[in-house]
Amino acid sequence: MKPRLLLVLMLAGCGVLEPENGARFDPPAYYRTIYQAVEACTGRSGSYGALRFYVVPVEGMDMAGMTYGQDIYIREDFVGRHLVVKHEMIHALLGTSGHPYRPFVEPCHATWGSEPVS
Repeated sequence: MKPRLLLVLMLAGCGVLEPENGARFDPPAYYRTIYQAVEACTGRSGSYGALRFYVVPVEGMDMAGMTYGQDIYIREDFVGRHLVVKHEMIHALLGTSGHPYRPFVEPCHATWGSEPVS
């Protein structure tokens, strides 16, 4: 997928109607590590255990992910994408659908093109 399309899909997913066909799933262990990094970069703390993750079929959602409160919906082809998971966790932690520069771009690098090149 092209980077610009991914960004559009990510941004479009924040604040759109909740998908009806999401299936709850137990997140992989490394999601907790991502959440700890999100807490560190945002300077906020939350409850990882309060998050609920749902996977949505490709045909069931036009965007990579979306968040409603503590419910995080991730399209099945993005479940393993660190950037998408981190982006949606920031929404859950901040309780916002917007994308303020701080923390989404700096210091969290949670938008396409804002991640440091290694």
